[in-house]
Amino acid sequence: MELNSQEMMDFISNRIKESGYTDTDLAIESNMHRVSIWKIRNKKISKIKPNNLKAITNALGIHYSIDDRKITFNIDTSKPIGGGVMADTTADKVIDHLMLENQRANETIVEMKKVVDTLKQDLRFKDELLTKNHVIRPNLDQNRMQCLVSIPNDTIKKGKYLDITTIYSKFLGYEPYELLGEEFRNHIHNDEHERIDAIEENPELTKDIEVWKVLHKDGSSLYVRAFGKSIETASGVLSVVDCSSITEDDYIHERSDSYYTDIKGRS
Repeated sequence: MELNSQEMMDFISNRIKESGYTDTDLAIESNMHRVSIWKIRNKKISKIKPNNLKAITNALGIHYSIDDRKITFNIDTSKPIGGGVMADTTADKVIDHLMLENQRANETIVEMKKVVDTLKQDLRFKDELLTKNHVIRPNLDQNRMQCLVSIPNDTIKKGKYLDITTIYSKFLGYEPYELLGEEFRNHIHNDEHERIDAIEENPELTKDIEVWKVLHKDGSSLYVRAFGKSIETASGVLSVVDCSSITEDDYIHERSDSYYTDIKGRS
């Protein structure tokens, strides 16, 4: 078989399992780290260092020869091996479980670091954009349902989330990083899109406080009362929006007396 091939790793792994050695006993016998034995037995590594290969095969009573990266194993059946305790004892099962949990935790940490790095990169971009416009980004109150929206000069429809509090993102069913850079219109119910068009055509009639029908990530409808405070920049408007959850009845009542009704009446 090929040196350090999957076939070779399977062979050594199976030999360890059949030997009767615990990871600890085999580590002592071979003068290797117990974690190294665990990784080899569970095929968590793709190759073995030459000195470790020699040590573990000697402990297992296996002779081998190598010719042009071809390895041949010969088992010495005359050598007694094992400590009389199989490797699947309760103690080793507990160790196996802990090792696997540790590995999963490390993999999760790696994935979360990727998310954090992406988020940091996005925030750096937003900060650079604001710095170029000589605008200090307002800090959001993390105890409130708030978001910071960037609205370009050309159209409100392209307004995007620059920042959002965890409370508000969770209310919408998202993690905060999922919404950064997203167009906020995508999370407004389709019933409101005509209304957004009207706001864009008649910006002078915009109110500081409005009620909106918004979308949860699962597609269900939510209702909020939103208070916006805007800051003019060279490229558009930054709007800090403070939201609170309201009932559908409150939404219907407050919408009935909105500026949108006036706009429709004039058209």
